[in-house]
Amino acid sequence: MQGFSNIEKEFQQSRTGRTSSKQWKGPLKYEAESPKNAGAGKKVTPKQRDLLRNENKLKNGGLMRSDGDGRILNMPKKLEKGQKADMNQIEIDHIIPKSKGGTNASSNAQVLSKKQNLKKGNK
Repeated sequence: MQGFSNIEKEFQQSRTGRTSSKQWKGPLKYEAESPKNAGAGKKVTPKQRDLLRNENKLKNGGLMRSDGDGRILNMPKKLEKGQKADMNQIEIDHIIPKSKGGTNASSNAQVLSKKQNLKKGNK
């Protein structure tokens, strides 16, 4: 990748699923404000998703990174009928699943790629 800027290198690495381990510092502990009615079995709110995405980006030097392995993630976008989902898009996930009593508090949230989230299921 000679001649590439750091951003271009990061982009290339994100497309191949490789990450720069020296820049990723591991999973984040989110401090974003939790909803006032946070509780077991509840969904993450749209406002909370935005706050968590922004906190992830801020703490990762302007890049959105997976808390699972540090890969660089893409913003989600609405798909047209017949389009394939971007398996590298950012998703907000419950660490302890809703089905197992997990809350929608920010402290129970993690950022994963769609692929990682599907693989995790309700584990």
